[in-house]
Amino acid sequence: MALFSIFVTIVYMRFDTASIRGLFITLGIFTSVAVFHRAIKLFKQSLLLKFVLIVNAIWLAAGAFQLILGKDVFSFLVVVRTSENRGVTGLAPEPTFFGTYLIFISLLLLKLSNYQLKQIGPLLAVVTNLLFIVLIAKSAMASLIALLLVCFYFMANLTNLKLVAFGLGSLLLLSLLGGTFSDLLDGYRISALMTLISSANIFELALLDESISSRLSHVVYSIHASIADGFLPHGFHQFKEYHTDTSIFYQNYFIYEEATSKIMSGLGSIMFELGWAALVYIGVFIKYAFHQNDKRKAVFELFALVLVMLTAIPLAFPLFYFLLVANYLNLTNKTEAAV
Repeated sequence: MALFSIFVTIVYMRFDTASIRGLFITLGIFTSVAVFHRAIKLFKQSLLLKFVLIVNAIWLAAGAFQLILGKDVFSFLVVVRTSENRGVTGLAPEPTFFGTYLIFISLLLLKLSNYQLKQIGPLLAVVTNLLFIVLIAKSAMASLIALLLVCFYFMANLTNLKLVAFGLGSLLLLSLLGGTFSDLLDGYRISALMTLISSANIFELALLDESISSRLSHVVYSIHASIADGFLPHGFHQFKEYHTDTSIFYQNYFIYEEATSKIMSGLGSIMFELGWAALVYIGVFIKYAFHQNDKRKAVFELFALVLVMLTAIPLAFPLFYFLLVANYLNLTNKTEAAV
């Protein structure tokens, strides 16, 4: 894919920071795959799980420090983009990235636990991550993704009676708490989001929440342009022009939108910029996801990956390729055999 990026850059004759960014993203993918391939073969799964738990704890601690000491406490490490009514950013530049990172590291913990949170460490970490996403990061987009993943996880495990009982018990507890829980979330983005969902058509969310509207417009416009042009690669510079034209096609449906050269969607960017190569990229993830014996886990994993990849997290994000390499090496199946 790195060679294809170079080819696209040469075809469009544009050599600047955007072209360099696109090239380094594809090179980063190969580096991540090579590193994780070596790590998974070299280290025991229990050691990898401990390492992920330590990294998770560091990110949670960073969010807690920001909550106590102020949102700019880590400004010497990362450019912090947040505001008074938004949440903390942890070691990420903005709350949505922080929330999305916590979602993805929760997926890694699930993967390394064979999607069975029987140990107290991974279970406590995942629950804490969900609470941080809602109460500390306060990201509407990350909260919505987390909500969808939790619902889909329970749907994919309806045969697990203990898990179903836990889910029903949680719903019962929330219903009994009622107004108390609602008051607790008052002023949080998730509270406003749930109010929108309950009072409006789900398709009207893009009209009502600024964060969701802006990010969703990039997802829809980039994928629409890619499909409409038969997955023809557009290079790294044309999205701003296509954004304006596609906005007219959708009759300015997304009220809050911003036409920029950088696409705020990892999956949308690779489809728009590299076209046909994106189909190969997606196909590789699908192929190796189904290396798992339990196809329900594969479907859940792909659903989770697509949701996270649709966000502004760049596809150079290394943790995507941990899942890919783990599936390639049949990590889950080896765990089942060892149990």
